[in-house]
Amino acid sequence: MNESKTSKNVIYNTIGTFFYFFCQWLTTILVVRISGYKDAGILSIVISFTNIFYFIALFGVRNFQVTDINHEFTDRDYFDSRHITSGIALILFVISLFCIRFSHITVICCIFYMIFKVFEGYTDVIFGIWQNHDGYIEILVSYIGKGILTIAGFCIGLYLFNLPIAIAIQALLYFLFIALYDGNQIKKLVNDFEVKTNQSKKMLIPCVPLMIYGLIVPYLNFLSRYVVELKFGTEILGYYSSITMVFTVMSTLMGSIFVTVLPKIAYLYQTGNYKELNKFILLANLGIVGFGVLCVGLGIVLGNFVFSILFGKQILDYMYLLTPTIIASIILSLVSLTSSIMISFRKNHLMLMINIIGVVLCTLFISFIVDSFSLVGALYALILSLAIIYIILFIIIEFEIAKKKGYI
Repeated sequence: MNESKTSKNVIYNTIGTFFYFFCQWLTTILVVRISGYKDAGILSIVISFTNIFYFIALFGVRNFQVTDINHEFTDRDYFDSRHITSGIALILFVISLFCIRFSHITVICCIFYMIFKVFEGYTDVIFGIWQNHDGYIEILVSYIGKGILTIAGFCIGLYLFNLPIAIAIQALLYFLFIALYDGNQIKKLVNDFEVKTNQSKKMLIPCVPLMIYGLIVPYLNFLSRYVVELKFGTEILGYYSSITMVFTVMSTLMGSIFVTVLPKIAYLYQTGNYKELNKFILLANLGIVGFGVLCVGLGIVLGNFVFSILFGKQILDYMYLLTPTIIASIILSLVSLTSSIMISFRKNHLMLMINIIGVVLCTLFISFIVDSFSLVGALYALILSLAIIYIILFIIIEFEIAKKKGYI
């Protein structure tokens, strides 16, 4: 594993990922500025709801794909598997949409946004193919192009028309970029893209635990926002989501970053280089914690100033949510890291079981915590459940490495 090449690839992927998801976060700011907090609340619940089915469409394939260092399945198998997983996601989405009582406009927004997320799902598997062929420049360009197009289309649609049309334009432009850039580039970069082994269904079986794991963060995010809307209303949810959108963006950003280093972790583990592996894991954990301390400090010093400029002075009454949001985001990053390491160790079922414990605890106690602590209680519930998951996963990882070293 070339250290210089790995570092360069991580940089390319991180820049592209950060730019794209910064644009996505920016839409949650601009919706407030252009259309107000009610539409911001609608967009918030739409994003958190559709993300659940987006992660079903992903099915955990990307993490399995980039750690398939023995090339058991072809690139075409991975791409074709997305047809199956997207179909499953859409069926479950339609069923769920009928079961949940959303307003008419929220339902329309959900439909358009789900189409957008399906297109994102195809991008994810394409990026996995590029990653396996060192196509990180293509990933960077694709992220930047999609980020610019989607935010421009969304803002124009929202300013000239309304929220549903803005989301529809966003989805259309995203699809056009896939057709005109991604499709052409994948043919140039991957010579054997048409090679099929017809093993898509076989490949999806070991991905089931990864798919369920992928649902955990979207579910927790939707749960917290759904509880907030039920107890405080859509407009208050707009304020809450404007600040806590950092949590959503961080979860997606960290997942995209960690998927870049998964092959290295898998390589170190499979080759028995446990000393280097343990060093890498500890440094990654310390780096995230250090970044978190810095973010909390910046939030305390600059938070009121920055958010009042972005959202207006009305947001200042809710700025007490910022510090716990940052803390929740950092603990989430640690959970994403440790879960990714467990995936590299092929401890998928154990990783999933630990994550589910945290989810069950959050589901059982979030309403009580919100009743006790008001709006910030939703974040306290997330922090508590994620901290439990992280501590258990970290202990298991260190135990596994110590066992491999012969210390236990």
